[in-house]
Amino acid sequence: MTDRCDIYALGVISYELLTGVQPFRASSDAEIVARHQKGAPRALRELAPQVPPEVEELVHQMLSKDPAQRPSATQVLERLHQLREEQFAAGPPPPSTLSMRERWEQMPAEAMMALRQSIEMLVTDSPYRRAATAVVLALIILVLGYIMIYTARRAALS
Repeated sequence: MTDRCDIYALGVISYELLTGVQPFRASSDAEIVARHQKGAPRALRELAPQVPPEVEELVHQMLSKDPAQRPSATQVLERLHQLREEQFAAGPPPPSTLSMRERWEQMPAEAMMALRQSIEMLVTDSPYRRAATAVVLALIILVLGYIMIYTARRAALS
């Protein structure tokens, strides 16, 4: 096992956060494992058209069956920073009319569950697990922030 397994897991979590559904569903655990090994998830934007194409591409790269084709954690972080910078290059996003509470209420229940589980993992006894979870949580927050900025910009241009 390498760190590319963590990237795959981050891809699964990101897919679920962005779409509200798991990338692979089946009636048995064995079938789910088989789909993870050989299947391809539906295109992310089919389920969540508000997601920018660049984010969809990144998530699908993280879900690559071939670990060598997956980006490294550094590459994922750099790409997310680049996407965020591209959004801010056009100026700050327009102010939201939604309160922070309303934004949280709009998140899919599955996204809230994944965030809660990540936060719970931060309080485990394992320093490695805490560090890994902190990195994953930071990446999730970057992805969600990017989507909020992108959505606000699209709404302002419409």
